[in-house]
Formats: sequence, structure tokens, C-alpha cells
Amino acid sequence: MAGRSGPEPTAGTLGAVPATVGDVTVRVGVLGTGFIARYHAMQLGLADEPNEIVAVHDVDDARAREFAAEHGATVHDDVASVVAG
Repeated sequence: MAGRSGPEPTAGTLGAVPATVGDVTVRVGVLGTGFIARYHAMQLGLADEPNEIVAVHDVDDARAREFAAEHGATVHDDVASVVAG
């Protein structure tokens, strides 16, 4: 693949880009806290890499607060503040 370093992807890794985080905890912001967000949170809990959900935003404030409480995250009033970290 042009413009990409490393080994060529195989059928099992096509498009996958390996990432190494070492001892770093990946901090995750969630935009929208409905069903799909809950699925992603579950998958994060199964990940080998250390991670934590730290910020959430949803147009439904009550739903955002419930999700944040479940995951120890902070509710943000807008997308920009979630992305800003």
C-alpha cells in the first residue's frame, strides 16, 4: 500500500493499523450515550489496553448524566469541550 510503512496487510488484517500504547491509559470521550455507546463501553471493558471513559455528551442531558455516573465520567455541555479534553 502506497504511503504506509510496515508490513503489507494480510486477509485477516486488511486495513488494520497496529497501535502500541504501552503503559498509557487511553482516555475516551463519548458523543451520544444511547445503545451503541453502551455497546462500545462494554467492548472497552473487554479490551486488553487500559482505558477509561472520561467525558460524555448527549442532547438528552438525563441520559448523559446516567451514562457518566455508570462510567465515572464527566458530562459536558457541548461536543467541543469533549473533544478539547
